[in-house]
Amino acid sequence: GVGYDKINDAEAEQGVFCSDEKVAVEIFIISNNMSGGLPEELGGLYQVYSVSFWTNEITGPIPESLGRLSLLNVLDLGSNLFTGRIPESIGRLTKLEELYLDQNNLQYAIPDAFDGFTKLHTVTLSENDLTSTLPASLVQVKSLKYLEAYSNNLEGALPSTWQCKLLKECLLHDNQFSSTIPSAIFKRTMTILDLSDNNFEGPISINPAKPPLKLAELDVSNNKLSGDLDPYLGTISTLQHVSIDNKFS
Repeated sequence: GVGYDKINDAEAEQGVFCSDEKVAVEIFIISNNMSGGLPEELGGLYQVYSVSFWTNEITGPIPESLGRLSLLNVLDLGSNLFTGRIPESIGRLTKLEELYLDQNNLQYAIPDAFDGFTKLHTVTLSENDLTSTLPASLVQVKSLKYLEAYSNNLEGALPSTWQCKLLKECLLHDNQFSSTIPSAIFKRTMTILDLSDNNFEGPISINPAKPPLKLAELDVSNNKLSGDLDPYLGTISTLQHVSIDNKFS
């Protein structure tokens, strides 16, 4: 897995934690049945470096003002009832390392606003109602290791260039992506790639100069793939689970 140990953290002390100068630096309220919306005033807590409201019943939009929290390392709003857009202002959180927005009711496009991020390693956007394409700037983040955006309404072609050379897990299943699977998605560090239940077409092509030497799980089932199956797949010794289920020759 991804990120910090949320299950054990749920038993830890919760609340708003302050520095010696009595300035709020961490907000940690998880699995607490918290409801209502988040106030825009949250963006005024400039010294905060970690915000976690994981597994509550928070409704309404994600405040645009969160983009003012320039020191933020962790933003976890997963498993709530947020609606509306992912705010464009998230692109100003360039010190972010972990971003969890999964299991909400978020809609519209993912902002193409991840230029300048150098520490971001975990992004989970799964189980929302997000539309449009996967933004190119997100997969150019070189520090990215874990990307989850499954069970949305994302569509169109995946970006052709993927600069995230440390990518380990990429879960994009249960969407409406189409066109071909870019060979650049296969990384040397990758262990899990799930592109099942989409509308991908054509062959699977792997760049032999940059083989996914650590790939353990590959699922491309329930697509419209065809043509020749890349013979390189048969040489990856780490592969434990492969699900193809397409019209390969």
